[in-house]
Amino acid sequence: MIFCLSLLATVSHGAARFVELTAEVETISWPGDEDSDGRPREARNRWIVRCVVGTNSWLIDPGFADRKETWCFTGTNIIHRYVQTRYPSKDQELYQRNHPEQIGIIGRQSTKVVEFSDGYPGKIDLLWKPGADDLWSPPIVRVAWLAFCSGSYLKRDGRTIPLPSVPFTRPFPYSDKTASFADGFGLPRSVELFATNTQQVLRYQVQQSTNVLGWNFPLKFELVQYRPARTTGWESHSKTSGQVTAIGIGAQLQIPTGSAVEK
Repeated sequence: MIFCLSLLATVSHGAARFVELTAEVETISWPGDEDSDGRPREARNRWIVRCVVGTNSWLIDPGFADRKETWCFTGTNIIHRYVQTRYPSKDQELYQRNHPEQIGIIGRQSTKVVEFSDGYPGKIDLLWKPGADDLWSPPIVRVAWLAFCSGSYLKRDGRTIPLPSVPFTRPFPYSDKTASFADGFGLPRSVELFATNTQQVLRYQVQQSTNVLGWNFPLKFELVQYRPARTTGWESHSKTSGQVTAIGIGAQLQIPTGSAVEK
């Protein structure tokens, strides 16, 4: 059960502790081309994201409209599971006509398990190689992970903070300047990523926070990501803002079950 923005009662020290939250997240991205009026084209997306977070495990439900999808970290594995609940287009007949291979996708399920103890959802941009068979999590999952689930990962020696979106033909080395909350959970208060030429690639900033179970969580945050411009210099790639609408003590994390083979 979620208790809206409230500080809740004491929890037994012997039991695993979890926080559950819901957040509204909006992203504006600029693909790099122009509209019919010659202005930079932009795309807007909005999600209602749900997270259940423990000290070294988490679950992220990005709230996609056409499928029930979860990304889960157990402490040793990343588990990605989805069930298709509707066609991606509102015009079902037109979608089926244009995508005959997708007829009958309603109810389709897939579960994939990747052994990866770091706890980052989608390691392909960290350990990238041609033909790599890895989970590739969507940007909204990476944003939610950075804001609400990344504390244990950030404490690791030699860790690299991944970009939520990768607007480059291949990954490249970058450094970070990170300030975390001074508690045992360690979520970031601010993150700056820099390319090798000291160009800022990403800026993440918590604007408002709260405390649940002695852990600090962002209530409002903003993330801006940059990319090389088509001519010279750098330009905005995307801007993401998030606001928590409900947060409180959560129930024990329910680990998704199933085969790693698509059904």
